[in-house]
Amino acid sequence: ATEHRAVLAACRAAAAHTGATLHSIPVRPDGELEHEALERLLARLPGPALVALHSANNETGVEYRVFEIADRAHAAGGHLVVDAIQSLGKRPVDLGVWGADLATFSGHKIGAPPGVGAVFVRDDALFTPLLEGGGQERGRRAGTENVPGIVGFGVAAGHLPERLAAIEATARLRDRLEDTLTRALDGVTVHGRSRPRLPNTSFVSFAGVRGDALRIALDLAGVCVSGGSACASGAIEPSHVLRAMGVDEPRARSAVRFSLGPDTTPAEIERAAEHTIRLVRRQRRRGPCTDAPTPP
Repeated sequence: ATEHRAVLAACRAAAAHTGATLHSIPVRPDGELEHEALERLLARLPGPALVALHSANNETGVEYRVFEIADRAHAAGGHLVVDAIQSLGKRPVDLGVWGADLATFSGHKIGAPPGVGAVFVRDDALFTPLLEGGGQERGRRAGTENVPGIVGFGVAAGHLPERLAAIEATARLRDRLEDTLTRALDGVTVHGRSRPRLPNTSFVSFAGVRGDALRIALDLAGVCVSGGSACASGAIEPSHVLRAMGVDEPRARSAVRFSLGPDTTPAEIERAAEHTIRLVRRQRRRGPCTDAPTPP
């Protein structure tokens, strides 16, 4: 229920095209998948299932126990496809340990040119090309290869050890931001904080605040945030991830996502926290329906 919108849309399209039945697995309020619900669903399905899962949520950063889900899918005669895009460069990825049958990666997450990615296929029998007409990519994707993008992806992948070595420092900065916000302000919730999370992602909601107004005000202050997925930064709907986690609509609309990178500095974290605290207090004084973001 909390998958990236790209996965949800692709699953709906595939179901419509093939006649397959699409099921959504619920999550708990902390963002963890309901494993028992998945097991019950797999047990009652008339045939093998293809389970689609992201290795970590793109909005909350909550990480999933991929190997356990793979075991459940395989025990029921099914297969697992993993959207591993969020984990690449932030966690070691071992597809053997995960047990994934298919997995996808995107180069831009590790500094490669946008528009290039990779697909892991354990068994060709599971893979049907989306584009036909040529033998490129071992017959899996027709069309002239994006050679500069592929080379760039390879170079970026060569720097993965450096990125992974900096992960703990990124996590400490993320924690510093969250600690500063929760100490200075009442009514702050860090969603998914009780679960293992990616080190760079913090999804925070503020009681009595309009998230859209806060995002605009932070942007004017030089702090870049989103209301959920970066791919939906202009969306006006509340996060479907938070709604699936049981967060009510007003609270979901108050949430902003902070994303850190390997180059984020302590000074930037302090500045982001300072502006966020100031702007949340200002909006609460004025009231969420009357706050008009103005330059700081």
